[in-house]
Amino acid sequence: MSQRPAHGAPAAGGSDSVLKSDGLVGFVRSELAANADPAKARGMAAYMKTTQPFFGVMNTPRREIMQRAWLRFPPADAAAWRSAVGALFEAGKGGDRQGENEIAPRRDSTMRPPRWHGQREYFYMACEYAERGKAFNNAAALPMFKTMIVQSGWWDIVDWIAGKLIGGSGRAFDTDPQRVSAVMDKWIDDRDLWVRRAAIICQLHRKDRIDPRMLERFCLSRAHEKDFFIRKAIGWALRQHARTDPKWVSAFLSSHGARLSPLSVREASKHL
Repeated sequence: MSQRPAHGAPAAGGSDSVLKSDGLVGFVRSELAANADPAKARGMAAYMKTTQPFFGVMNTPRREIMQRAWLRFPPADAAAWRSAVGALFEAGKGGDRQGENEIAPRRDSTMRPPRWHGQREYFYMACEYAERGKAFNNAAALPMFKTMIVQSGWWDIVDWIAGKLIGGSGRAFDTDPQRVSAVMDKWIDDRDLWVRRAAIICQLHRKDRIDPRMLERFCLSRAHEKDFFIRKAIGWALRQHARTDPKWVSAFLSSHGARLSPLSVREASKHL
């Protein structure tokens, strides 16, 4: 008898994909539990300012677990890849938070991450698995990524998805730049601050492939915002581009610096 994905999952595939994803989650759960460190778990939760539990598995052993998981549960196609990423992410939620399937849009960065019941490393494993599926990562994955951004509700997952899965090693941008750019044009005005932040930093690692007109437009369109994470994102995006084209960033700051917050200007100027 086939099993169905949990309600609210970021992605879903056919029944075979879901069954394989269930096996993937079980394997990852067992491996994370075997490597759990309660002392590190407390420190990780404190660092992330969240009450969401952690296993306490650091980056290196977590990547080793994902290497074994990927070899044992490789996706057959894009639907299976999305199903697997969604299943891992759902494990991190651990059931609906306070009976809700969705969380309210984030507008205030003084809030804390949502109190999901599952360990947060599942979110990281979902991103790790997504990174390895470069062949399947394209504009069709953006709705799943947006759901993960909103529901994870904090900078760790937001920056991973925006920097790596959309504009970096995952190369969603490279597969279909026009479609991805069109979606980012919508994200920059989204009511959720984390989606807006993702749009601002989606070109972080694109170097000479960056679209400077998009960078300029996005930075200026959010320049009025007072939220720390938005202001930091603007400065970070400009600072990173300064590594590739410092003259462009200098000219941008000369023309528009007065519209930016002091935090954004300081961050943008670090490599000039």
